[in-house]
Amino acid sequence: MKYMIGNRTFASKTEDVSAALDTAQIVSWSSQIDDGETAFIFAQESSFRAWARSAPSPIPQDVEKTEELARKARELEKADNKAAMLSQDLAAERALADLESLATRLGLNRTSPELVKIAHEGVSILEPPVLHSAILCSSLGCAGSVRVVPSGIPAPTLGNMNNLTSSVTGAGSVTLWENNWFGGRRTFIFTVAACISMIPLNFDNIASSAIAV
Repeated sequence: MKYMIGNRTFASKTEDVSAALDTAQIVSWSSQIDDGETAFIFAQESSFRAWARSAPSPIPQDVEKTEELARKARELEKADNKAAMLSQDLAAERALADLESLATRLGLNRTSPELVKIAHEGVSILEPPVLHSAILCSSLGCAGSVRVVPSGIPAPTLGNMNNLTSSVTGAGSVTLWENNWFGGRRTFIFTVAACISMIPLNFDNIASSAIAV
């Protein structure tokens, strides 16, 4: 993994990169940019937004959608959200059950890139997609326990997966925050059926809330 800080590119995780990761507000990775070989480190929100505006589509739109969803969700933090959280858990469980059913039917691993791609695109023109979500995994290689984050539904807590995400897959974008209710530092990931480790992004076992779009 290469790293970019401002206009400086580093071929590996040097001491300067490690220090920048420790203090970064946002770390971003996209399979669309440099074939997914580079992580971008931002010390300030304004720098990230400037980067996003110049990034390939649909990254700018996804960042804008994510920020709007986070803003609206934060307004509900003090409300009674027990019913909403239960509904989220049930939706995540249904999405995971659909994914596992498709995996069994096709004879594919649950989080294999091929299965994730088919789940998001549909098996054929006659069969709609079963998933439009990010998949958070507790182990490297997109293995272990799984939490599905359905697209467009802010997850202010990851429940039993809080502080346990080590890798991520899915189609589209997902933003992970270190605190519940979308607080603290965060990482923005744009992936197309790839499995991305949180270790190079300095976000292993840190995520506590998430939004997929």
